[in-house]
Amino acid sequence: MWFFEKIGVKISVGLSMMIIMVSLCYGEEEARKETQLDAITVTAQKREENVQKVPISMNAFDAMEIESAGMENVSEMTRFVPNVFFKKATMENIIVVRGVSSVDASTVGPLGVYIDDVNYPLHFMHNINLFDVERVELLRGPQGTLYGRNTESGVLNIVTRKPDNQFRGSITGTYGVYDTSHGNVPEWQTGIGISGPVIKDTLFMGISAQMKQGDGFMKNTRLDSEDAAGIDHQNLRGSARWMVSDRLELSLMADYGLSDDKQGLYRIFTSEGGLKNDKNTEMRGFYDSTLEQEGSGQIFKASYEADSFDLLAITGRREYRQDSLLGTGVGLNDYGDNKWRFDDTLLSQEIRVSSKNEKGKLEWLLGVYGFNEETDIYFSKFSDLQIRDTRVEKSGAALFAQATLTYFDRLHLTAGGRYDHLELEGNQNLKGMDWGGNDISADYSRDLDYNEFLPKAMVSFDATEDIMLYTSAAKGYLEGGYNYAQANDADGFVFDPEYTWNYELGIKTNWFDNRLLANCSLYHITMDDKQVSEYTAGGGIAQISNAAKAHSQGIELEVRARVAQGLDLFGSFGYVDTEIDEWNAGSSDFSGNKMPNTPEYTYSLGGQYRHVSGFFGRADLLGTGEMYGNVQNDSHVKLDAYALLNLRCGYESDSYDIVFWCKNVFDKEYYTSAFDYGDPSESIGVAQNGDPRSLGVTVTYRF
Repeated sequence: MWFFEKIGVKISVGLSMMIIMVSLCYGEEEARKETQLDAITVTAQKREENVQKVPISMNAFDAMEIESAGMENVSEMTRFVPNVFFKKATMENIIVVRGVSSVDASTVGPLGVYIDDVNYPLHFMHNINLFDVERVELLRGPQGTLYGRNTESGVLNIVTRKPDNQFRGSITGTYGVYDTSHGNVPEWQTGIGISGPVIKDTLFMGISAQMKQGDGFMKNTRLDSEDAAGIDHQNLRGSARWMVSDRLELSLMADYGLSDDKQGLYRIFTSEGGLKNDKNTEMRGFYDSTLEQEGSGQIFKASYEADSFDLLAITGRREYRQDSLLGTGVGLNDYGDNKWRFDDTLLSQEIRVSSKNEKGKLEWLLGVYGFNEETDIYFSKFSDLQIRDTRVEKSGAALFAQATLTYFDRLHLTAGGRYDHLELEGNQNLKGMDWGGNDISADYSRDLDYNEFLPKAMVSFDATEDIMLYTSAAKGYLEGGYNYAQANDADGFVFDPEYTWNYELGIKTNWFDNRLLANCSLYHITMDDKQVSEYTAGGGIAQISNAAKAHSQGIELEVRARVAQGLDLFGSFGYVDTEIDEWNAGSSDFSGNKMPNTPEYTYSLGGQYRHVSGFFGRADLLGTGEMYGNVQNDSHVKLDAYALLNLRCGYESDSYDIVFWCKNVFDKEYYTSAFDYGDPSESIGVAQNGDPRSLGVTVTYRF
């Protein structure tokens, strides 16, 4: 590996001089520790590993990084990950990874989201507040072998903080303001957390809570309402751990969340008819759009360490309710309101047996998984022109296994597979009329049944102790389902799964005694039976079908360096090229078009400095390339490229922090989603605004 060594010698000169200066003040050993990047342990493959040793393209953020960057929720976190875009559309939260997305009016997305190993099934639930979190991992590429269906583009794995023998507590308060065209709009956030031992070395408990309130940054000028995007969030989480013995541990986690928001976020941003709003923090709606959400969950884990294997059983329950009202008129005409109600209950059980977490020639994992889910959907369209009551029952079971065989202490061969069985029962009762005033009331049912085998193969090679090369191939699939919002008969009520194959080549490296991290990956994805949504003539009726084949390919780069004590520089870049290869729906042919909601590139550049006295500063530049809001690639739903600058500075001590921050410093206008307004032939684009400039202060007291 003479090439790597030669380049390393040249680059290390500058870093070495900085390290020598630090050594004069703090001593050689202390300086070496202070100028090394911290290693992050992840559980991406359902066992603890150093993130740099996992042959998967992934990002991991620990609690300190989440706090340092000011990541309040999943939406903000995704801006730091290459080739990931968070499509925020009022109640929908669809995470697009490497160009793999889902259709409008879907309930599930292609990225699986898990908190403490339990699935959050509906994508409405996916913009999770990142409070009291130990670590967040985002894996890119299909993860069907270990996680199953609906992970065809990747997995978001959130690990909450667990209580232990250390007593800790904190109180946090934030005050901020949005800079809008109608004045400065305040926002408040408070949080509290406490955890520690009840019985030393045996029983531990923790509890945390968070509340956030504000009027939001949008004004509805038609109703003279200055809280058109107001928010009111409350979250509560508790956990307990019981060390029954040296081998057996039992844990219980429970959470509850309630939000009462307004969603007046859409405005006309392109139009041939002169309907465009002049100001990006104002809209003209006929209704006060609202969004109420309530969710709770319980997780019970039992882990046992035998002499030759580890056993883990995870029982999970999640319940979710959403009530939404969205006014469809944001221009000259009032088209009425749309109302949704979702009620979802998920019960799941997973049991895993794995080899001991000691490096050996063979590492293996076996598992079984089962779940049952019930979803009730009420949808009233255009002020009760059509009312649809839909009930979906899902049940499934899976067997999965993965093993890694190591040769010569350097070559690692991994193979895995999952047999995934899924049964769905769907029924819809439709009452109402079509656009011509004809009665279309109906009642229809369809049952679906899928059996899938999801294989994965990986080869990784440790060229040196700090350089790993890998290649992989994996299959993923997004489950079929029901068109709850637009169907008129039993045939139009259902659609089948879509499938992806992801082929990847990558390298992960550490340099200069863990002071520089540099990773790169190349990938190619094929998509078959792609689920697509296409509006019929006149708009308002969308058919969902498996009408397309497509591909996605690109590159991802990540660099992080500790250039001196307290000084970090970091960046990432992702480029993606997507194309529809075949189109087999309706009378149109969109072959050759780009996949929607996929930025051509994403990047992040930043730096952070922490002085030994406690003062610190951080800057992040977060960029997103241009993209289209629909598969037709219409110019009136094309979103321009943009970049956001975030700044943070303040003082940190053992007992308290004070942080001053500013997001979107230059008040850049941007959008998180775009749609056709009414008939696509009218060339009117409606978009949801992203946050304007905001600034504030956060104070934390620890005890």
